[in-house]
Amino acid sequence: MNPDAEHLPLGFAWEVLREARRLTGSHFWKLGWLLSLALLPEAVYFLCVAGGEMLSFYEEALADPMRAMDNLAEIAAATPAWGGWRESLSIVISLPLCVGFLGAVLRLIRGEKASWREIVSPLRNPAHWPSALARAVRQSGERTRGAKGPLLLLLVLLAAANAVGFLLPLGIGLLYTIPLSCVALVLCYERLKVRHTILD
Repeated sequence: MNPDAEHLPLGFAWEVLREARRLTGSHFWKLGWLLSLALLPEAVYFLCVAGGEMLSFYEEALADPMRAMDNLAEIAAATPAWGGWRESLSIVISLPLCVGFLGAVLRLIRGEKASWREIVSPLRNPAHWPSALARAVRQSGERTRGAKGPLLLLLVLLAAANAVGFLLPLGIGLLYTIPLSCVALVLCYERLKVRHTILD
């Protein structure tokens, strides 16, 4: 049967979100630990850059507090939006780690054990990245036929959840909504994969 012949109802998005909430609650600490590993290069880069700027500010503040406060806005404005090769390097390392994190989430969804090994596994074969990306794009087009509406609704719901999480004090809600979003997207992928196999 052609997947175009059967369209998913919008309720699919709510069903995925409910199951993602359950799974996130069950594996919250595991997800947080694995996500921290995946984002470690970006965190190190940010701490190095921000730490260097703040150290300079504190040294100036000790010497001349009034002048330091006047220069605070200038320091922020002078900080480049793009960190050059150091930020590029952190992103190049973080992207495959994030892909590995999604693989670890998939294992958790399937009831299997997930560890840091899944996080670093994409780094072992960088030569396969282009072919893997091309295959993923092709398969995503095939598996999302007849599911565009529910997918759009799911993305809107996740965007709203993350917006609410960001608006909480210090953005603390993101500690829950980001893992929830990752679980929901991987769970959606897994269900669409099963659906495509059945309809193919």
